Amino acid sequence: AEGMPWQMTHAEPIDIRQGPLTVSMTFSGAWDTRNIYIDGQPHPDLDDFDFTTVGHSIGKWEGDTLVADTVGFEGGVRVIPGGGLRTEKSRLVERYRLRRPNVLEVTFTWTDPDTLLKPHTYTWRFERAQGTAWMTETACDPVRNMRAKGLPLPFDAPQ
Repeated sequence: AEGMPWQMTHAEPIDIRQGPLTVSMTFSGAWDTRNIYIDGQPHPDLDDFDFTTVGHSIGKWEGDTLVADTVGFEGGVRVIPGGGLRTEKSRLVERYRLRRPNVLEVTFTWTDPDTLLKPHTYTWRFERAQGTAWMTETACDPVRNMRAKGLPLPFDAPQ
């Protein structure tokens, strides 16, 4: 999975729920679940952390805005919107704010001493799904569409 920020760019629903310890985001399709820890814990020692595509996120409320701070991203070539690469030194700060009853505004600010000369900021708006919106599950199955259409499968495809 590409992880952050790409898993927030798809048209499928994102299920966002707040509990006492976390704000959890579940994404349709084959994306990693993301937890923003709001219980006051710090980031772990990154020397002992297994870097992931979604990193490690901690958050706090500033009035009506959830501020999420994420570090510990898996390296590799992962372009962030507007340019720059996500690396193991990248830090992402997001500000989540409900602008209207059905519009969530998220401002993303990336910093990275290796790939960005200055912080890179952009804003996206998400609309709440009206009516019934179904989350979809997508198993990592490269021949899923072939199966669904009744086409012959490659000789090494799981049956």
